Amino acid sequence: MTEKSNKKVYCAIQLLVMIVMVLAATPTMGKNLLGSAADPDGRILPAGWHVSGGEGKILSSRNGKAILEVVGNLVNSPVWLAPTLPLTGGETYRFDYMTRNPNGGNGIVVGGAGSVNRDFAPGINWHHNRYIFRFTDADGQNFVRLGQWDLDGTTQFKTIKLIPVEAVNRQDGGVVLGEGEQIAKGVYTDTPDYNWFGSNVNRALVRATAGFNSNRWIFTDGTEVIYQHTVGKYEQESGEVTVEVNYRDAGQLFISASRDGFNWTPLGSMGAVGRQSFKIPNDLLPAKTMEIRLNRPPNDGGGMLEVDAYQYRSRLAGDPPNVVGDTQFVEIKNSSSVINAKIEQIKSSTFGKVSFMLTNRSNKSRHLICEVVPDKGTPGRLSTWVNPDKSSLVIVPFKLEKPGSHTIKAQVLSGRTVVYEGAAQVTLSILDDSSYGEKLPGPKSLGLWTCGSGWKVGRKRLLPVAHANGIFISLAGNEYEDTQLVVKPERPLTLTGLRVSDLIFRHHRIAASQISVKRVAYVQVTVPTDSSCVTGKYPDPLPPLVTPLKLPADRNQPFWITVHTEAGQPAGIYRGNIRLQTSDGSAVIPLKVKVYAFSLPKRFHLRSGLGVDAGAINQYFHLKTDAEKRLVWKKTMDNFARHRISPYNFAPYDPISLTFTGSGEQIKPVLHFSAFDQQAHIYLDEMRFNGFVLPIEGMGGGRYPDYTPGTLDGFKQGTPEYERLFREYLSALQQHLKQKGWLSKAYVYWFDEPSPQDFPFVIKGMQQIHRAAPLIKRLLTKQPAGALPGNVDIWCALTPYWTPQLAVKEKKSGDEVWWYICTGPKAPYLGEFIDHPGVQLRLWPWQSWQYGVQGILIWDTTYWNSPALYPPPKVPNPWKDPESYVYGNYQPNGYVGRWGNGDGRFLYPPDQDPNQPSKPILMGPISSTRWENLRDGMEDYEYLWMLKRRVDQLSALNKKSGQLNSDLVRAKRLLVVPPDISVDTTHFTSSPRPIMRRREQIAQMIERLDRWEEKYKVSSSSKP
Repeated sequence: MTEKSNKKVYCAIQLLVMIVMVLAATPTMGKNLLGSAADPDGRILPAGWHVSGGEGKILSSRNGKAILEVVGNLVNSPVWLAPTLPLTGGETYRFDYMTRNPNGGNGIVVGGAGSVNRDFAPGINWHHNRYIFRFTDADGQNFVRLGQWDLDGTTQFKTIKLIPVEAVNRQDGGVVLGEGEQIAKGVYTDTPDYNWFGSNVNRALVRATAGFNSNRWIFTDGTEVIYQHTVGKYEQESGEVTVEVNYRDAGQLFISASRDGFNWTPLGSMGAVGRQSFKIPNDLLPAKTMEIRLNRPPNDGGGMLEVDAYQYRSRLAGDPPNVVGDTQFVEIKNSSSVINAKIEQIKSSTFGKVSFMLTNRSNKSRHLICEVVPDKGTPGRLSTWVNPDKSSLVIVPFKLEKPGSHTIKAQVLSGRTVVYEGAAQVTLSILDDSSYGEKLPGPKSLGLWTCGSGWKVGRKRLLPVAHANGIFISLAGNEYEDTQLVVKPERPLTLTGLRVSDLIFRHHRIAASQISVKRVAYVQVTVPTDSSCVTGKYPDPLPPLVTPLKLPADRNQPFWITVHTEAGQPAGIYRGNIRLQTSDGSAVIPLKVKVYAFSLPKRFHLRSGLGVDAGAINQYFHLKTDAEKRLVWKKTMDNFARHRISPYNFAPYDPISLTFTGSGEQIKPVLHFSAFDQQAHIYLDEMRFNGFVLPIEGMGGGRYPDYTPGTLDGFKQGTPEYERLFREYLSALQQHLKQKGWLSKAYVYWFDEPSPQDFPFVIKGMQQIHRAAPLIKRLLTKQPAGALPGNVDIWCALTPYWTPQLAVKEKKSGDEVWWYICTGPKAPYLGEFIDHPGVQLRLWPWQSWQYGVQGILIWDTTYWNSPALYPPPKVPNPWKDPESYVYGNYQPNGYVGRWGNGDGRFLYPPDQDPNQPSKPILMGPISSTRWENLRDGMEDYEYLWMLKRRVDQLSALNKKSGQLNSDLVRAKRLLVVPPDISVDTTHFTSSPRPIMRRREQIAQMIERLDRWEEKYKVSSSSKP
């Protein structure tokens, strides 16, 4: 063979070796490990897939996609099982699928790989469930399951994917920190959030043979979890580990520490539910690395022991930087071992960055191009030369256009060849959104700008690009409307005054006293509510503005401006100004208010029921006397009335009282109404609350299977004496409310969120109420299910359970349809959470109109304390921690269970330490931006209601012109909520712009139809 031929053979062999190396480097990267089970065109499952534990089958949808189905009956727990898969212990995977529960029902959807699982609540419509997890280090767990548990009905799955991903942690100041880790003032903490999108993923986690379910480790005999804590070059001078056991039916959890991972020093053990802290012994310190092991020994009695909270805390030597960790996940779709590329860091903000580490394994210099392409935004592109056996760091900027979840594609090219391609899901915080707002005239140093109330202004977001000559608001008579004035000074200054003038239109006036200005305050979110959220300082409380007020440099400080008009306020454009004075200059900002030629009705038509706790108010406001408590309560109810919201109970100090007279067969119930009637006249007749909870004495309670029978005057439920007294008591109650005109506003809410096992007990109680008082409405926080229909008058289900068709069906049967939000649902549904977009609660009444829902309900507005986490007498300051923790009926002291930021908390107490002695604080609770937006949405609902009333009135006229018919056609279109506002409960706007556009169109149409009503002399008595 010639030398030339030898060279050709050698080059061919080299090329083949390179191809083999590239292919061997990433055998499964970017590949769906479940194969055709999730193939968009796949109709047949791979061999080995089967149903276990019950009934299941494969369906094919109209577009040919495979659908897996299981059927539950509350006894079985059927699941689809995938065959053995190429999963690797310690590696990270993304599992996502679509699911629905088409016939409604209860229970949960289960989905996971091996001993790692996550539960989700199903909805009637298709919903995308997605999470990332670290696979177990235990053997024999290479399978995937999809199914249900404790669910009565059908559950379906489609578009199923299991894809390997890489975790990318934040690098800053010479340290690498992931999600849950941070350094603050020289103290390092790692607090894994087991509820987050990444489930059990944590940078410090190095081994786990324990199982993981949703938000907790599951320890069985012989299993363990090991965290390895290293903080760059900084030595740890002290250490403490805190562990919470939330469930135990057997076994002992041992906690140990080690410097090297081989020699373990016992710290203690836990053999009961509770929360304990363990100090690291001095003989293990100082240390660069500290490993913590949680384990159960073999043959430990079987059963389970669960851990739902873990924290490691240490003081660092030297002067470490303040850093908050972050973890992103990259799906690698293509890579090369010759040109090795690795994403070192992803910074997701309006102006984001991706850091590529490029290593050239070839024998010649390479010109490489790095690109980052976001799904919505501006791509970035940079190039560099990398010498043989050298590495180069390339940082590529990119820009995101709107807040929320984004996919960014990152790739590296050598010439035209793609040598690396990866994709990552990143979240742009609503706090970084700079797509809205207008600059205002005034000194440049003040940085004045404005935006609507539906935006949450981040402290560091950029100044807007657009300009405006002033602030503009539009509203009807008898309405409140908000806007924001923002100051972002170039240097530190002091605000010394902010005043709003009267607003004038011809000889008409909106007095300055009708305009309020509040300071927008911020709360620190350290644990995001759900995967759509990020940490940061969020605007929420709206305390009174007190000057002088120090304003730091380059930080936004919004001020909340609310304009109120009286009913009958003459239509027109009212003008005035806002005068702002600071230590660095002053400004006069024009304020223009458009008043429409109609007024909102005094009675509001979207029913509501929101809890409020008089006891919490008394405790946080340090109220002692009856007069103090009543004064602050009145201010609280005034606040509710201004916001068009009805509380559960408007008269906690003046309830309807029940006593009994006589003896033997002559015992009679006696109802005392006088004190209640006085309050009811104020709040139901004058303030127009449109609903209230009617407490019923003598009802049983409890949960399956432990129920407590009701009693009346010592007679147990089921006895003839009890039955007679209950019937006479409720009959008298019904008669009095009917006579006063309050019966239509009352509803009984005596049982909350029953499980299917509770249905017989609930039905029995509901029938008992109906027999005694058939006109009193019975509310149940449940969707129609099982044998419940016919025994409920107001269905109040979580938002995922309603469709417009189901709402119509129930209303046709004569029932009312309400819905509620609380600790859930979370994203992609709208919620009450501080770290969700500001417009969501304004949007909720629009969705109520869209779905035909007649009422909204939220369990509390003043949930400031969890007795489990903060046992009495100490209470937390909700200004310092916005998290709503599990109440704790069945949890031990110190238990940390997270319900979400701001759940059940729309109002705030005064901003002070509630545990310090204080004089009584005789002010009302402080509103929040979410509370104001909910009020604006309730008023928007009235626009829709008024337009429909006018359409109905004019459509009934016998004599109609062609132009009127044309206007009615346009008006009917305006009564349909458009898709740019809301498509359904999981697809809707995060911007207030489309809502404000539609509101303006509706207002103009109301004015136009009013002119037709005047022309045709429609009776004013028929108007709202």
